[in-house]
Amino acid sequence: MRRIVSSIALSLALGAVGCSTGDSMFPRTGTLRPQLLDLTLASQTSPEPSNQFMSWVVVKAEADVPGVGTVNLLTKEDTDAACLQVQQIVLVNQVLKATCRVELTGLALEAGTTGTATVRLEVKDVWVTRADLPVPDPDGDTDGDGIDDVDDNCPYIANPEQENENEEEEGEHPVGDACTNANGAKDSDADGVADLVDNCVYVANPAPQTASTTGDPPYAVVDTVGVECATKIRATPLGSTVLIRRTDLPFTIRDGGTTVIRFDFRSKDWCPNDPLQTSCTLTADDVTVSIQ
Repeated sequence: MRRIVSSIALSLALGAVGCSTGDSMFPRTGTLRPQLLDLTLASQTSPEPSNQFMSWVVVKAEADVPGVGTVNLLTKEDTDAACLQVQQIVLVNQVLKATCRVELTGLALEAGTTGTATVRLEVKDVWVTRADLPVPDPDGDTDGDGIDDVDDNCPYIANPEQENENEEEEGEHPVGDACTNANGAKDSDADGVADLVDNCVYVANPAPQTASTTGDPPYAVVDTVGVECATKIRATPLGSTVLIRRTDLPFTIRDGGTTVIRFDFRSKDWCPNDPLQTSCTLTADDVTVSIQ
């Protein structure tokens, strides 16, 4: 049976967990809900190459809660429907975004409710995207202009003369004219697009820039990493899906807030950077689960 907050909040709060009617006819509640994310995602200007986008198709999300029973945490009319979850780092601003075609919902419980839960999350069609990121040799000269990277004001664009009209204004880390765009903003790949809005910071792709797409229809989604620098990695489960199951997870429902069942996929641990790698193997043990 489909269970959503709007339809079960009152019955659960009053019946399943109990309340003191002397305080209020409508006790204070909080929500228990799942959250999919990858805490190892990074931006294109991170110190080392790292995954920047991840998507999952959620087949099942449910919890066994004491006094309530098994609760379906997927809001869907069709029990065969699936949910597309997306997480991405937007350029260097490192803004976390999440969308879902079929919303993950939550279970409303009386604030302060404690207990232990068993949770199950089943996913398929897991994808990871990273952008090409040069890793300079600390003692090297990446652009071959005769200036070591450590001293080069444009380490990725050759500028042997190190021209910089406003060096005095830039302080400890001056940016050379060769890697500054017409508006005076840092432009590491000299393509005219400032690093702050460039979807390929180190690979030249002048505007209008095209973002790449990750996944297969009907679960394909624009991942915001530029086509010219994107590497797509498919996370291959040992079976057709990956079922993540954890038992005896303690929880306490926050008053008026969300208590999160966090599924952290940490793709950097099981899918490290390798320019030639286009797939990684994902197992249930690769996912960290906690209730916070």
